[in-house]
Amino acid sequence: MRVFYWLYDPKRDEVVLIEQIRIPAYETSQTPWLLEVIAGMVEEGRKP
Repeated sequence: MRVFYWLYDPKRDEVVLIEQIRIPAYETSQTPWLLEVIAGMVEEGRKP
């Protein structure tokens, strides 16, 4: 199962994102560093 989370801080009215380097973006954009939501995989039978 694929999952992603919107981590939201209502006091600050902000979401939490991660910044990761993506090699294909290095060749095609101004910066290889991309902002992304937190995502991943959950094994069958496990809870996110």
